[in-house]
This record gives sequence, structure tokens and C-alpha cells, in this order.
Amino acid sequence: FFLMIRRPPRSTQGVSSAASDVYKRQVSTQSTWDQLMVENSAQIAPGVFSAFLSGLPYDTTEDTIKEFFGELGPILKITLPRYQDSGRAIGYAHVEFESEEKLGEALKMTGKKIGQRYVIIQRSKGKNIIKQVVQWKKPPEGCQTIFVKGLPYEITEEQVGDAFSGCGSITGIRFAYNSAAKHFKGFCYIDFADPLSLKKAMEMNGKKIGERIITVDYDLGGPKKGYHANIQNASK
Repeated sequence: FFLMIRRPPRSTQGVSSAASDVYKRQVSTQSTWDQLMVENSAQIAPGVFSAFLSGLPYDTTEDTIKEFFGELGPILKITLPRYQDSGRAIGYAHVEFESEEKLGEALKMTGKKIGQRYVIIQRSKGKNIIKQVVQWKKPPEGCQTIFVKGLPYEITEEQVGDAFSGCGSITGIRFAYNSAAKHFKGFCYIDFADPLSLKKAMEMNGKKIGERIITVDYDLGGPKKGYHANIQNASK
């Protein structure tokens, strides 16, 4: 089992006026993903001309990216993260060009389509926040679940999945809702497939999602009353 994550495209630059209104409505849901991906991107060394692409289709390959940039000349390096279980692209990539000029031309292509998705292209910024020092502690025996609190109340399960997707294989997400009003309470439980993913997820403690700083800790409890499990069969 794994969480199916769907992300709408996010930039209106370079998009036709006919598609712009639909595109803008989708942008507002992506602030959490944008912020997290910028914060978690690799440090950029001097003399490296790197672009950060997001909103990529899940079937994107390195050849797809090379074809997209076409006449910009040779691409020095493409880093295209993939889901461990399905092998599909997660939806973002880092692309290194041979010069500042070529990078500048690539940035002008933001808002163009790859497949059916509009791609946003930014200069890779590296980690622009102070890195949180995480005190690693051994998980309780048999623990495969983390407890996350301090989440924005308007966040969706898909956005939580996006935020933690880089930690490893997610097998389920359970949101806590007010039993009467059905409003999200701002915390959830995330199940992982292996201990290494769990450890990486703990490193999210103290990170900022939206305008809120989250707290992450281990949890041993199973699904509880009032929680909604979002688990889909991997074969679907």
C-alpha cells in the first residue's frame, strides 16, 4: 500500500489566457509544497548553474527533460527523485546547465507544459533557512508511525504526503477531525514502511509548513476513532 499523491500545476507565467484562470485557482494549494521543496533542496556550490523544476508529470524521465530544454545545449546533470515503490517521478527535479546564460534561458521557460502539466522553473536556492538540529532518539520497538502536530488547518492529506514523500515509502496518513463539525484538528499520524523512512521523517521536526512550525514524534497507536485513513492499493 502507498499514498497516491496528486499535485496540480503551479505557475501562470507563459500560460495562455484561456488556461490562466484555471491555473491560478490551483496555485493557492501549493504553497506548502513550494516552500518545503526549496528548503529541502541541496546546497548549490559556486559556479553551478542549477534550475529547480516542479509540477512535473509522474512519468517524466531524464530524456523528457532533455527534450523539453531542447536547444539550450548540453545539460550537465539531472537529478530526478523517484518513489521507491513505484519508480515514478516524485514531481520535481534539479537540472544543471553549463553557463549562467543557459540557466537564464531555462528560467524563461517557466509555465510551459510537459505533458499535461505546467512546469514552474526557479533558480535552485539551496537551503535558505537555518537547519534544525534534530536530537535523534531510537524509535520504540515495533514503531512505524509518527505523530505530526502544528499543521495548517487548511492543509490536505495530499500536501502532507508531498511534504514527507522525501522521507521514504508512506503506507498511510490519518487525519484527526472534530467529530461534530468534521473540521481538521491540525494533527495527524503517518505510517512508514521501514525504520529508515521513520528516522528521516523525524528530521522534519521543527520544519515550517505554511506559516506553522510542526512537531514530529513517534507514536505506537493504531487508527483511532475520528481518524480518516487515506490508504490506496498500489495496484490501482
